Amino acid sequence: MSIHQFELSMFYSVQRLAAGEWFTARVSSCGLFHIAYPSASDQLKTELRTIYGQLCQDDMPMVRRAAASNLGKFAATVEQNHLKTEIMSIFDDLTQDGTLLFLGCCSDYVLFLDFLV
Repeated sequence: MSIHQFELSMFYSVQRLAAGEWFTARVSSCGLFHIAYPSASDQLKTELRTIYGQLCQDDMPMVRRAAASNLGKFAATVEQNHLKTEIMSIFDDLTQDGTLLFLGCCSDYVLFLDFLV
């Protein structure tokens, strides 16, 4: 298997898990974005950011919590220009969730933001 085939395989695995009918598949996908993102093409990176944003707005609180917990890891792999636009928007949405549980999950991302500034 070539490196390109592996990268595509990883992307499609994350995409398939994120679109899973059961919330457990979507929860599992949240922990894989930071692995799939760095080696993806620009087009696939755009799609990964979009999918992650959708997971952060999922109907199931367990999925949103998993996305919030892994936001710092994912943000560490995202390019600087996308951090300020897309990722900050995702973070703002999560903090407006109304559940204090999500604020604790986002602490890694807050530390990451502090590092950037």
